[in-house]
Amino acid sequence: MNYKNMTKKQLVDELAKLRQKNMELELILKDKECLSTAPESSSPNRWFSTGRAELFVCKSSEQEEIDNSKKKYKFSDLVDIPLLQQFLKSLYEATGLPHALVDIDNNILSGIGWQDICSRFHRACPQSSCRCKESDSYISAHLHDGPYVGYKCLNGLMDYATPIIVEGEHLATVFIGQLLHQPPDEEYFSSQAREYGFDENAYLEALCRVPVIPEEQIETIMKFYIQLGQFLASIGLNRKRQIELAKQAIRKQEERFRLLWETSNDGFWEWNIEAGKVYYSPRWAEMLGYSFEDCEVDIQNWEKRLHPDDISTAMEAINEHLQERTTVYAAEYRIITESGEEKWILDHGQLVARNAEGQPLTMVGASIDITAFKKVEASLFESQQKFATVFYSSPDIMTISTIKDGRYVEVNDAFVAITGYERNEVIGRCVFDLNIWVVPEERDAVIKQIQENGRVRDFEIELRSKYGETGISLLSGEIVDLGGEEYLITTNRDITERKQMEEALRLSEECLFKAFNTSPIIMAITTLEEGMFIKANKAFACIVGYDHEEVIGRTSLEIGFWLNPLERDLLKQSIVAGQSVRDMEIVFGNIYGEQKLGLLSAEGLDIDGKPCLLSVLTDITELRRMEVEMTRLDRLNLVGEMAASIGHEIRNPMTTVRGYLQIMRENKDNIQELEYFNLMIEELDRANAIITDFLSLAKNKMVDMKPGDLNAIINKLLPLIQAKALSRDQYIKLELGEIPYLLLDNKEVHQLILNLVNNGLESMSLPGYVTIKTYMEDEAVVLAVQDQGQGIDPSLLDKLGTPFLTTKDNGTGLGLAVCYRIAEQHNAKINVETSINGSTFYLKFPGETGEEPMV
Repeated sequence: MNYKNMTKKQLVDELAKLRQKNMELELILKDKECLSTAPESSSPNRWFSTGRAELFVCKSSEQEEIDNSKKKYKFSDLVDIPLLQQFLKSLYEATGLPHALVDIDNNILSGIGWQDICSRFHRACPQSSCRCKESDSYISAHLHDGPYVGYKCLNGLMDYATPIIVEGEHLATVFIGQLLHQPPDEEYFSSQAREYGFDENAYLEALCRVPVIPEEQIETIMKFYIQLGQFLASIGLNRKRQIELAKQAIRKQEERFRLLWETSNDGFWEWNIEAGKVYYSPRWAEMLGYSFEDCEVDIQNWEKRLHPDDISTAMEAINEHLQERTTVYAAEYRIITESGEEKWILDHGQLVARNAEGQPLTMVGASIDITAFKKVEASLFESQQKFATVFYSSPDIMTISTIKDGRYVEVNDAFVAITGYERNEVIGRCVFDLNIWVVPEERDAVIKQIQENGRVRDFEIELRSKYGETGISLLSGEIVDLGGEEYLITTNRDITERKQMEEALRLSEECLFKAFNTSPIIMAITTLEEGMFIKANKAFACIVGYDHEEVIGRTSLEIGFWLNPLERDLLKQSIVAGQSVRDMEIVFGNIYGEQKLGLLSAEGLDIDGKPCLLSVLTDITELRRMEVEMTRLDRLNLVGEMAASIGHEIRNPMTTVRGYLQIMRENKDNIQELEYFNLMIEELDRANAIITDFLSLAKNKMVDMKPGDLNAIINKLLPLIQAKALSRDQYIKLELGEIPYLLLDNKEVHQLILNLVNNGLESMSLPGYVTIKTYMEDEAVVLAVQDQGQGIDPSLLDKLGTPFLTTKDNGTGLGLAVCYRIAEQHNAKINVETSINGSTFYLKFPGETGEEPMV
């Protein structure tokens, strides 16, 4: 610069400018020194200088710049910054509060009202500037400790700051500062001016301009700025989201349009009229059998593909639209595909652009392949012809009527034949006028069902003919559209004859069911393969002990009917071979575990295509028992009659012989033969006992029945039977219950008990007990004799009581036979239970009791 031609005043001004630049350079150097010695903080920003219009921010590290770049939002993206600046300026003018708004990237979004005492004095002096920066560091380090942070600068002024948090992210900071809470201490600030070499008067004048705000108002002010920041951010965030949503919607719409263009079944096209070019979608090319790349774009190529008979129609439709005579272009035409095939196309399009002179520029549209529809249309016409043929020739009544009032529009020949009405008598007349529906409400039910379900199938109704005859029919119908109006078309199949047959069948089945179910003959129907019960009558349920419902659905093996499954296999083989089974003797069981005998007859039958078996069973268990009993009794009678006829003749000589033997035994000369005499007398007594047993079997033996106490008889016999038991190292145990008096022949019952107890004692080879019990069971008196022997061979159980049947070396086989005869004389029954642990004989006396004997 040329200083020679400057005036004195110009030189002075230039010197002042140089001094100012020099001071600014010194300040920058001092700032760097303070920065290097400033304490580190936990905040991303080391410190903020609030002493000038500009704010200086130092980042902690390079990583923090990366972290800020990851934030979802920027404050400037959420808020209209110029509008915000205008608002905050107006706020400053109204309140006088200086402020600054800085985003997280240290961009000053707004700032106004900074005091001269800081910018001209505190920040201009290196020593006082360091104090300002200490305040900035403290605020930066404690910015997130609470809603806001405040700090009193060492230079005597107050600074405050609050972060603006959006969705958990720190986006900006509001600074309020360079203020006092009470009138300044001028002495303190005068001293500070002298310490730092400030112009004291100018310094105090700047001090007077510092706003004084009571400390109790700060919280309200800061709360306002906090809420203001959140409010602005919230509005901005909503705006940002709305913009994002709008962008997403646009992207989705574009993607949908792209997918529609590429994948729609419709072929899209765009015709550049001026250039004569047509651009097709892939689907359009595919419809005509071309690849997308090979599809020619000249409009003349499209015209060449048109069917000769449809060229004029298609071109006329296009010209009508281009001349604005139609709002939309629409045309149906045939086009020749690449393979030479004809396809029907439905074209829709619209002009979308014209030039300034009104000439058409661009037209867009879509082409739909309606070849299938055209085929259906042709088939429909053919179907209509077929329908008319079927309608009039159907053997079932067919009608078409209005829905609302049931007015006949058309009826077929079957209607005329079955109802007796001529066609001209019903066409145009209402069903209610003709009184055809026996129950008019049924038509309302039909209409309701059709309206709810769209159709009705096999609805049973009753119709009346012209002559008053009624019949039952099944109605099917649905609503059809004829000429834009809804009608009811129905088909009625006459089932009067079928109903009569069904009723007759029902009565027949009902009679058959009652006969089957109530018959005393045991009957059941089962599947042949599994033996599952389909039906079983009451007699069957009774014999097996199950309820009727418990049997149905279960197999005969499951309920334990077949005790010998081989018998069922034989039955099945016979039925499969087409043979009937008659009186096959089987062994079956019931729920109580009883074994029974039966004669089974069976026939095969088919139920719903499944082979089944009808079985008839005769229970012969009791018959066989009676046969066995009769055989046994016949033998007893025979033995008894023989004993009665010869017993007297044998006993007399035996008595004589026994007497002489006793005399000879007493003779002293025969003392050496005493043992032989005793043996002969014992043998004669044994023979006499056998004769007595024979006589007990006599059928016509007289019994003396009197009221007696069974327990008393047992107690009277106890010493005798106990003596015999002790001699065998065995024991007798009594368990006598309370029982009523019975009509008894004491001698016979005495003999019966002795025989049963002796058998029990002799069945035990080792020491043991014979237990005698009496008790009540189902109003009957039971005498039980239980031993601890080895049990009875199961093959002998059915033969017990037969004369001369014995398993003892010296037995006569008459003891049990006598017991059975005595039981029969007392109308009692003997039952036996046996196992390897012993046997029990039960004698059950009838329920009637005798009176107590007179003393």
